[in-house]
Amino acid sequence: MQEMETSGVTPTNYTLSVLVKLCNRARRLESAFELCQAVSERHGIRLNIHVYNNLMFACVGHAQLPRALQVLKRAVAEKARPDARTYTILLRGCVSAKQPDDAAGLIRAAFGLRGAHEAFARAAHTAKLQAGLPSELIAETLEGIARTSWEKRDLAMQLLRELQSVPSVRLHSSIIQRLTGT
Repeated sequence: MQEMETSGVTPTNYTLSVLVKLCNRARRLESAFELCQAVSERHGIRLNIHVYNNLMFACVGHAQLPRALQVLKRAVAEKARPDARTYTILLRGCVSAKQPDDAAGLIRAAFGLRGAHEAFARAAHTAKLQAGLPSELIAETLEGIARTSWEKRDLAMQLLRELQSVPSVRLHSSIIQRLTGT
């Protein structure tokens, strides 16, 4: 990075994205955030969703799901539109961390349903995905929610019913059978 700047090469979001990945691999999460802040301020770079995704991925990998959700909140506030990778990272992180309510709120946000995650409270239109999520990811998330507890199984069933009313969501019948037990 120093060589780039000394040579007059201006860093970009691509540069920051790679730096975040390198910091993550080196287990230096704080360095990733510090670099993003310093470089973006020094060069007037507005972080894009790719940089934010890598920051969220690093947070999830360091068992810091709440921080990843804060990064998402910041991204949405700065008008970076979440994409399928954003949701994949966070939904898998929620399931892994046994945070079913966060997972349900993120699914709802992705499809513009009521009860979206609080991270999107002021910008639900920004958070809604244009193309939706892969049915495998939706199934994986619903099953993860259902495995959390008997009470959360009801949450998964309610979410399944809500998703069945979304025209763009196509869930395979085997997924529905696994969740409903029919």
